[in-house]
Amino acid sequence: MGECNDGKCGESQGCGCGQQSCNCGAQSSASQDCGCGQQNCNCSQGCGTQACGQEYDKFMWMLHLAKKAKKELIKEKIKKKLDAEHGKKFDEIASLLVEALDLIKKDEKNAEKNIEEMRAKFYSILEK
Repeated sequence: MGECNDGKCGESQGCGCGQQSCNCGAQSSASQDCGCGQQNCNCSQGCGTQACGQEYDKFMWMLHLAKKAKKELIKEKIKKKLDAEHGKKFDEIASLLVEALDLIKKDEKNAEKNIEEMRAKFYSILEK
């Protein structure tokens, strides 16, 4: 994993659990953790990888993977439910949007008119 150079991990090297965007010692935003769910990529704390001289903690890494897998599984189940219940409608919407993109690109002079027509079609599909 990453290695500390002058207190910061290089851009191509991760800090914590292989994350590429956190500098060692930098606080991350709430929406982006620094690996293993930690909000602080401080080299002295790390999250258990060998980054920044820390020992590798397999349990914490596996726990992190389990949490990530749980989120992915829930997301996949939601997708299946949505597809089963609304798949035909979503297919129609996808087709309409591709058609709209093509029409706008081909006829740039009438783009606003075409967008309004496609918008009306879009909302009529939603109301079904």
